[in-house]
Amino acid sequence: MVLLSLTASHRELDLDALERLSTGSSSVGRVVVGTCGPVAGAVVISTCNRFELYLDVDAPLSGDSVRHATRHVAELVAHASGVTGDVAARSFTVRTGPEVTEHLFAVASGLDAMVVGEREIAGQVKRALAEAREQETTSKTLELLFQTASRTSKRVGTDTELGAAGRSVVALALDLAERELRRGTASAPCSSAPARTPARPSRP
Repeated sequence: MVLLSLTASHRELDLDALERLSTGSSSVGRVVVGTCGPVAGAVVISTCNRFELYLDVDAPLSGDSVRHATRHVAELVAHASGVTGDVAARSFTVRTGPEVTEHLFAVASGLDAMVVGEREIAGQVKRALAEAREQETTSKTLELLFQTASRTSKRVGTDTELGAAGRSVVALALDLAERELRRGTASAPCSSAPARTPARPSRP
């Protein structure tokens, strides 16, 4: 068995391109396993800033089966998303063997996030594995890979300064918005109009 991953994220594509690419992400894993003979398992991570497919391929590391699987998966993604096959193929970074493990561990731990150390991705990695189980597309190798990545992510979150400082993209955006609002309030000019004295009631 060989680990193979096709990954696209905010590092390579803008968010609009990522959204188009991941349009059919909910069914891609099931279709890949069902139509590509060498692929024994698939787990798909699809978020607002990344679209990644992790595959368990029953083939030699440098064999034609791995290259065939890569081409076939790109074509399936293209068909599901409506982009061309060439666009899909160019959008992905392909990794094999230990590089797949290294990348997933970095993703799960927040090292590859838009905001380094953010913790939302840890839950998204767990959900990706749960969805693969529901669709019956996972494999023993992918189960071990994702469970170990989740345990590593948890240790990073509890035992390192990176975990202590981890923040979500949403939290950062809210902080920035609040800072801008405070700045705008502080610099707002005072009204030059004189204060109005309440009118006295007229005596009969």
